Amino acid sequence: VPAFATDVLTHHNDPARTGAVIDEKTLSPATLKEQGFGKLFSLVVDGQIYAQPLVVAGLEFPGKGVRSAVFVATMRNMVYAFDAEGGEPSPLWKTYLGAPMPYDRIPKDAGALLLGQYNIRRYIGITSTPVIDRANKLMYVVAKIAEPLCPGVEIATAACPVVYRIHALDISSGSVMRKTDIRIPLKNPAVPEEDIARRQLQRPALLLVNHRVYAAFGAHQ
Repeated sequence: VPAFATDVLTHHNDPARTGAVIDEKTLSPATLKEQGFGKLFSLVVDGQIYAQPLVVAGLEFPGKGVRSAVFVATMRNMVYAFDAEGGEPSPLWKTYLGAPMPYDRIPKDAGALLLGQYNIRRYIGITSTPVIDRANKLMYVVAKIAEPLCPGVEIATAACPVVYRIHALDISSGSVMRKTDIRIPLKNPAVPEEDIARRQLQRPALLLVNHRVYAAFGAHQ
């Protein structure tokens, strides 16, 4: 079935996360039966993909003209823009947001300690689905960053920090327009402030409402 790109700017298409496409007229039982439906192409990225890919149709890329693009974020903290028509294996742009945290630095539960079982391997970077502000041509994306990597060190310290950092990327070039570390308001006197981000996982998709970006956190494992 011929596919025509339409904007998918947030997880499951809308803030209610319904996944609905109200004006969908191409895909139907009849067209699928008559023309078939399947994979058109595949692309290579660096890292696992936990985030939903997003799509922007008819976007001007400097030096490349107007394209419909699919945006992919990975657990290695890579963000890519690809031609959504699949004509080019190379990305329109790619941006690296910093070293992700190795999986074995998370707080250990019984499964990890006794059985070596982890929900995520090998890196924890961009886990949640970003969100796109089409009007301002910005993508907001949250990355878990551990620089330096500090092999063998579990607790985050000033010398071996782990942070959650939100970035605003220009969707036409991948340039980082703004970035800031997120301060997670965990109130537990037993947890040092510099170790809070290491202990948390930013899994739920980002939400953009009334010019504000919302990010939710929960524990690992």
